[in-house]
Amino acid sequence: MDINIEKIITAAIDREKEANRYYNKAASLIEDSNGRLMYHWLAREELGHATLLQVELNAIKRGEGWLAEKNIKDAVLSDPVDCSKIPIVSETKPTQSACVDDMAILKEAVESEKAAVLFYKDLAAKTADAKGKLVLRKLAKIEKGHQGLLEKQLKRLSNSQNMFMLEVFDIQASS
Repeated sequence: MDINIEKIITAAIDREKEANRYYNKAASLIEDSNGRLMYHWLAREELGHATLLQVELNAIKRGEGWLAEKNIKDAVLSDPVDCSKIPIVSETKPTQSACVDDMAILKEAVESEKAAVLFYKDLAAKTADAKGKLVLRKLAKIEKGHQGLLEKQLKRLSNSQNMFMLEVFDIQASS
């Protein structure tokens, strides 16, 4: 078994659950309605990551090794956010002054996602199992998409604009 992988996956599950709690709290604090939808979506994303990691951990404990995403029925990883679909600042008009608290929440969220990217990339590098590397690299890529999304939102708020809405937020909010 690689680098005490059970302990590391357990720590990753805890990180994802904490991110879920953070995003749910952020959704309750933010003034912007699109921001609330985004944070609820991110909270569900992080909970999905925790579920996936728990399934992987259970398989490893049973001696089955990493299952990889395609074999996991209880958890599905979303595709990374395509930041090219996010409206750029020049495409929209200023609408309001950003709330200082909203900016602080976004900045903290960006830093958290940066740390998550590095965490999963580091784990993937230290994991010998090819299926494990696949899962961890995919998680790093998804977290990188979250980071890009949050950075674009931060830029919009910095330019006195409302947060944008992506179709994925609304579709998943209703399911």
